[in-house]
Amino acid sequence: MTQTWYPLTGALKRRGRPDGGSRDSLVPGTYKPNATNTGLLNDPARPMTVIDGNVIMTTNGQKLVDTIVNGFVEMRGVDQLVENCHIRGPVGQTVPPGGSKGLIHCSSAGTLRATIKDTLIECQTPQYGWDAIQGHDYTALRVRTRRTTDGFGVFNATAPDTPVNVTILSCWVENMTKFYPDGGAHVDGTHNDCIQLQGGTGGIVIRGNLLQGVIDQNTGNTGGLNVDGTGTPLSPACHQTNSCIQLNRNVGELSGMVCEDNWMYGGQIAVNGTAISTAVTLGSFQRNKFDHDQYFDVAQQGTNTTQTIRIHPTPTCTIPASGANANVYEDTSAPVLVRRAT
Repeated sequence: MTQTWYPLTGALKRRGRPDGGSRDSLVPGTYKPNATNTGLLNDPARPMTVIDGNVIMTTNGQKLVDTIVNGFVEMRGVDQLVENCHIRGPVGQTVPPGGSKGLIHCSSAGTLRATIKDTLIECQTPQYGWDAIQGHDYTALRVRTRRTTDGFGVFNATAPDTPVNVTILSCWVENMTKFYPDGGAHVDGTHNDCIQLQGGTGGIVIRGNLLQGVIDQNTGNTGGLNVDGTGTPLSPACHQTNSCIQLNRNVGELSGMVCEDNWMYGGQIAVNGTAISTAVTLGSFQRNKFDHDQYFDVAQQGTNTTQTIRIHPTPTCTIPASGANANVYEDTSAPVLVRRAT
């Protein structure tokens, strides 16, 4: 197998920063993630080992470093680490058990304080249901994901309605893969989200990430287009995924999140919280930056097409409408209008 090396030079090639410093000195939210500061370190002094198959981590404190995995990784213990790895998923069109699984899976009852850092996660054979990371009690730092259904999944199926303790920092989600049909999960095929939160009552921090809600035009089976319930491409053409951040209650109540200093591009609705209809303190959304590429189907939803942040009116949220902590459009610095609508 041939390892892909990005065209980096000098100190950047050795350490991952133009000034030659360690990536660990970078402060999440103060810089935009890109190919030089997320994913593999591309350090010639750290040669990569190849594992053909799945890796099940069961020992507390276990580490997986400098490794290419042609399979998936399960982190089932305490204080485990995945660092500078290329997680490529299984070969072939293999639908995961239950229809969904993370290429890095942190859903075991025994998973606690898992860390994934400076790692590239991508499906070598994209298939609906393969997400980048799923689970609870993990920290993702400078992780780059692409060619998956979702980027990050946040939930704890073994202990719903408890803190999930997930921190996602300085990561880059790009080029998600759309499939229609998707095994019956949705009538309109995969609902691709950069981050999908499905439950958890706190311990959720999302800071300094680049979330690009755009469908990959070279994988999947819809030509990079989103489709309706018959598989017909939406009109006008829609290359946007479902959302950059999707908020649900599929696995317990959802509350107590911090979402700040992120860059969010695309998505039919960039931040979609219309499914949270209970009287919870959902959390805070501050200082996030957006583009104008959200897609909103006027034929279905009416003439109000500004749908960058859409939250149900019932939950309590801290979303400043103006001032230094407001969410803004990146090109104009104009505050984002928040829709509190069902």
